[in-house]
Amino acid sequence: MLCSLKTAAHSRNRMARASAVAAFLFCAGMLWSRTVQAEPADVINTNATIHVTVADEPDVSGDFMVDSTGNITMLYVNQIAVRGLTVPQASRKIATALSKYIKNPQVLVRIVNVGGIFVDVTGSVTAPGSRVVRADSTLDDVLQQLNPAVDADLSHVTITHGKPNSVHTTDTINYLSYLNSKDPAGNPHLQDYDVVNVPRKEIPISISVRGQVLKPGRADAPSNTTVFDAIQIAGGLTDSANRKSIYLQRADSTVHIPFDLKTASEQPGDISVNPVLRDGDSVVVDALPAPSVYTLTGGVLRPSEYPLTERTSLADAVGRAGGFAAYAKENDTQIIRTDPLTGKSQIIKVKAGNPSILASTFVQPGDNISIPQGSPGRDTLTLVSTLLGIATAIYVLGTRRKVNRRNERASECWCALSASELSPLVAEYRV
Repeated sequence: MLCSLKTAAHSRNRMARASAVAAFLFCAGMLWSRTVQAEPADVINTNATIHVTVADEPDVSGDFMVDSTGNITMLYVNQIAVRGLTVPQASRKIATALSKYIKNPQVLVRIVNVGGIFVDVTGSVTAPGSRVVRADSTLDDVLQQLNPAVDADLSHVTITHGKPNSVHTTDTINYLSYLNSKDPAGNPHLQDYDVVNVPRKEIPISISVRGQVLKPGRADAPSNTTVFDAIQIAGGLTDSANRKSIYLQRADSTVHIPFDLKTASEQPGDISVNPVLRDGDSVVVDALPAPSVYTLTGGVLRPSEYPLTERTSLADAVGRAGGFAAYAKENDTQIIRTDPLTGKSQIIKVKAGNPSILASTFVQPGDNISIPQGSPGRDTLTLVSTLLGIATAIYVLGTRRKVNRRNERASECWCALSASELSPLVAEYRV
């Protein structure tokens, strides 16, 4: 009787196990028939969570997350690569790996969470930043969620591939071609840790570079032009440029923002030291401090270059040059003054013959003071000519008187000679 009961119980256990295996195989068959034509969501991707059931092996069964390398880690078999596999493919691969440790393992895999990849989006989009997207996401899937800005350059989208601390590669994608003609090359699948950058269109801006540059003035420049770039566009600095006195002036402000040329040349990509210009901005390059001198030429006694002391008036300058020369045209004095910022010169006319104006006009560094040299007037020339005529007449009269006196003395000598004295002289004269 006891043996009959044990035999019956054993038969029931065998039937229960057989029923369980049959049910497991039936479910697996149903799952296989459903996933023969796998949809993208049925493919196991990075960061996905899958549940693995091994019949009668609870220690091996459980949830597993696909790591960034595409593997799951299980008891006995350590790591198994499942990324890119369908559910049936993953079931067979896991069963094959476990068969070395478990006899005829029955494995069922299902996707709990499709997972995703980390993507960073920068540039001309409404909401830049990092996000997790489906592992099968394409560029279009991401950009449609972020709404690129109006000024976005969709024909030059860049995708940089590579995990942190690894080698990176960059692809330039014409996303606009996908939007216009569904060109598949314009809509690639994204990878884990991709960085998508949507640049802005190159809309020229108008900038001004003034001061000590080779080509000062206004110029059109790309929208991402920096202060350092602007100086290069203007031909670079002149020899007289003060490299320590360069500043940026925004179009909507009167504040001068100092610019460190040395630091910017070492870190041109750092916008905190090399700001990006906006439309209407100006860059000003000051000149090196010029020697404090001025030049005085023309109608002064000692025309020359003189050192400029503090608050030197035109009267002081003329006094240092020995005063006005004779016939100087004081009221036609001109001061040629050059603006050190623009390099343009202006002529200032001064009536220096007026003592009050002479004393109230002050000299600036680099001034060139020109006082025309006049000539004697007509009355003076007439007087000089008359005096010269009188002197000449007196000289001529004096000369004639001397000649007459000499002739008279000669005549007296001839008369005083006797006949006997004259005869030899006359005979000699005849011969």
